[in-house]
Amino acid sequence: MKKFRIGVIGCGAIAQGCHIPGYMAADNCILAAVADPEDRCLKMLRDQKMIFEHEYHDYREMLAKEKLDMVSVCVPNKFHAECALAAIEAGADVLLEKPMTLKLEDAVAVKEAAAKKGVRVMIGFSHRFNELNIAAKKALDEGKIGKPYMIRVRFAHTGPFPGWAKTDWFYNPEIAGGGALLDMAVHAFDII
Repeated sequence: MKKFRIGVIGCGAIAQGCHIPGYMAADNCILAAVADPEDRCLKMLRDQKMIFEHEYHDYREMLAKEKLDMVSVCVPNKFHAECALAAIEAGADVLLEKPMTLKLEDAVAVKEAAAKKGVRVMIGFSHRFNELNIAAKKALDEGKIGKPYMIRVRFAHTGPFPGWAKTDWFYNPEIAGGGALLDMAVHAFDII
């Protein structure tokens, strides 16, 4: 079985809670390299036994030194485009946390760069894998329900609750880019 060398850019809450545990559970993944400018976030990984072969403070150095098959981009929203473009340029497939980018032109640039380089990019729309959403899509495809003219999507959470957020970037509009709209509503848009 091929072993995929995994890199992670940004090791805060979503990396610690979702991406890295998923890679650790997969027999075909090697935790090759992680990059985060925050020493305390890197220490949190080590404390949780999420051990990578190499640690970096600068993702650009990681991408220059490592041959990675896949990179998870788990940084604050403002930096999604630049990190994804750098990982694509390094020849890695990318799992990019949502929202894809803060600007449409950046999303187009990511899409075009991936096509040009021949790599894949997937956005972290986890609600696509919810069994109820899968059942609704199947029912639509099979003609079991009529053509939708209105869709209601309802889900919520209280935001980065204590213990989840590892830094305070989510509360900075310049870095987060849109609060609940970009954090939660993008899931609804994607499902629709």
